[in-house]
Amino acid sequence: MTASATESKEQLDAIPPAGGRISILLATTFPAPAPSTPTRWWLAVLAAVAAVAGSLGRVGGHGPFDTVWIEDAVLFLDQAINESWKDTVFRPHNGYWHIGPRTLTEVADLFPLAYVPAVMTILAAIMLSCFAFVAYYGSRAFFENKWLRLMIAASVLLVPVGQSQMQVDLATLHFPGLYAMFWLCFWRPVTRAGKIAAPLITTYLVFSSILNVLFAPLLLLRLVAVRDWATRLIALAYAAGMTLQLGGVVTGYNQRVSGEPNYNPILLLSEYVRVAMPRAFFGEYWAGYNTIRPHWTWVVAAVLVVLAVLWVAVRGLSRPAWPLAAVALVLSVVNFATQVGSMGWIEPRYVAVPALLLYVAVLALIRPHSGTSAWAPAGRVATVAVISFTLLLGSVFITNYRSDSSRSTGPSWQSAMHDADVACNADPNLTSHRWAYIWWYVNFPCKDFRP
Repeated sequence: MTASATESKEQLDAIPPAGGRISILLATTFPAPAPSTPTRWWLAVLAAVAAVAGSLGRVGGHGPFDTVWIEDAVLFLDQAINESWKDTVFRPHNGYWHIGPRTLTEVADLFPLAYVPAVMTILAAIMLSCFAFVAYYGSRAFFENKWLRLMIAASVLLVPVGQSQMQVDLATLHFPGLYAMFWLCFWRPVTRAGKIAAPLITTYLVFSSILNVLFAPLLLLRLVAVRDWATRLIALAYAAGMTLQLGGVVTGYNQRVSGEPNYNPILLLSEYVRVAMPRAFFGEYWAGYNTIRPHWTWVVAAVLVVLAVLWVAVRGLSRPAWPLAAVALVLSVVNFATQVGSMGWIEPRYVAVPALLLYVAVLALIRPHSGTSAWAPAGRVATVAVISFTLLLGSVFITNYRSDSSRSTGPSWQSAMHDADVACNADPNLTSHRWAYIWWYVNFPCKDFRP
């Protein structure tokens, strides 16, 4: 046998069979986290307090403790204070159940009425911090660098889009919750606390939104690739929630009111490039609050960012996590297309989850080489790319940290209670007083204002 023939045979023998290649791909997609020192409990507490405080600080106007808005008011709170929990927690609305936020509202209703909005907002901020922790620990297997994991976690608290419609409220928690569900599909907890938290958070998420159905293929792959009890418990919680959500739709028990659906794939993909990408990379302050479609210059800039990232990855100047990047990008597009296609138009909040997943895809592609000095020739370009993207996102997060919404410009809860107090005590026959602002309202029971 000639030398060239021998080399060819060795090369063929080095190629794993089809089943082996699939196993390697699955192992690369769902890697086990490298051993690390446990996080000190006081650092975790400080991080949680900072995350909650950072979220609460985004609400302007009368502040997070003296305002309530959108479905938090007209749906969850109004029903919680006027009906029994058995009649509200398991009540669907617009196509799916909201058992998670309704349960948290019932917890808030245990407090005096004057403090209920504050408690609801604090609970929402705590849940956001939980989502951030899931992102931080769920990404550890892919990113050894704590700074990159911190960016991935902080983005859920500082997302620079959709704040005109989602500001630390229970009703819109399912949007950042979808980002947490993405990382729950990858997170392989090693501590007892993590193994308990992962299925509990999964339970909250899937019993709160039907959109988690988009992660079914990813979780099925996780079940094939990883066979441990944490995976099985996450999958069991997911299956229970999705059975309830989809069962309501299939049986017709849950009816969804939508616009004019348009699932033209070319249109939806073009809207993703035209709307989601520039608003994700440059935020609403720069891309424009008054129009959903940014100026074409921002679109070109966003495309250039993507091309630069791909150039770094394809040229081997970084250590791209291709499976993670591909999954994040596909789900970013699919999430955007699902929301926009089902309604037929784009809302600012529809960009939030696609933006978060787009950040993951970018960071996965420009991931620096491990074991290499940041400024060594082999890692210099990736380091510059990471620093540049960090500066870009940091500027966008700071610029869009606090933005106007109908919550920040609306009336205070204390003034609403004062009006209810006056109205109820002026008319002894009055059973309730309705406080309304824009399209939401709360019916105050007069019995709560009389001796």
